[in-house]
Amino acid sequence: PAELTLVSVTGAVDPSTWSCTTVGQAIECLLAAPLRPMTDADDIIVTALVAPEAFPSISNTADVMSSTSDSDTDNNSSTDVVDVPRLVDLFISKTHAEPVAVGQPIVYTLTVGNNGPIDDDAVITVTDPIPSGLRVTEATSDTADCSSDDGLVTCTKDDGLAVGETFTITVTADVLPGAYPSVTNTAEVSSPTDDVDPSNNAASDSAVVPPLVDLAITKTHAEPVQVGGQITYTVTVRNNGPTPDPGPVRMLDTLPGSLTPVSASADGMTCVVTGQTVACQALAPLGVNAELVITIVADVGPAAYPSVANTAIVTTPGCSVGPAAGPDTPCPHTDLTNNKA
Repeated sequence: PAELTLVSVTGAVDPSTWSCTTVGQAIECLLAAPLRPMTDADDIIVTALVAPEAFPSISNTADVMSSTSDSDTDNNSSTDVVDVPRLVDLFISKTHAEPVAVGQPIVYTLTVGNNGPIDDDAVITVTDPIPSGLRVTEATSDTADCSSDDGLVTCTKDDGLAVGETFTITVTADVLPGAYPSVTNTAEVSSPTDDVDPSNNAASDSAVVPPLVDLAITKTHAEPVQVGGQITYTVTVRNNGPTPDPGPVRMLDTLPGSLTPVSASADGMTCVVTGQTVACQALAPLGVNAELVITIVADVGPAAYPSVANTAIVTTPGCSVGPAAGPDTPCPHTDLTNNKA
């Protein structure tokens, strides 16, 4: 039949038993030697490729004939009907919309299709386990029924999927601090129908999640303070979160002219005194609720009388997280009011 493409035809045991030729879709085989009574000829093995058009079944008939008179021609023809199961190639892709930020929603678009070669009339199921760091808020589709249970999004399309047809699913989730610095979400499509290429039945999407921090700084000094003596400041830098700060976290303290910086030191930071300015930079990222303590010593001049004010600031200009971030891109802060002390 036209739904089959011949690959080979040969004798099952001895290829020389039969001499076979083909004309179009027709196969003719001649037995090389006479067939004795009550004996069976060697089987003929015909191998063919099955085209999608063979679904749902294909019928193939073979006839035997001889120049010798045949006493019973009723058994000179045999037909074999083969059920051809559906075969599909479902695929899924997944993307997200930028920008992505902690505390904001992330929107995923899932596209599901059927590359064929046969229409899939079974129920199409898409599952999307939302990773920790995200909290699903909505899952919708124009052609599938979607639900969410304990972070697992499940969508079903009951009317199958024709060759070349696609449908989309939109999944929205809140981005939690645990998603930093990146989050990967994987969805899968499945069907009871045999799939010719299961390698494209899953799709993963990775999103870079920039940090979101609340740096705070406090500053105190030790009493007593006297002209001609020294003043010791304790500067504490803290990250209130909700994510770690990749840094480098920097503290800058420009002392007034009535004070002369003598030294600055801190565990986990490098400090440099240049003129009236003390600059300290963290050696590593600053975790949530972590602190850096800086000690600054300065000589107190006469102009400090009767009082002296000194302000330090904390910054984090070196973030390198996020698709548009660069060396001069500051980390986002939840609260800028406590960056000076």
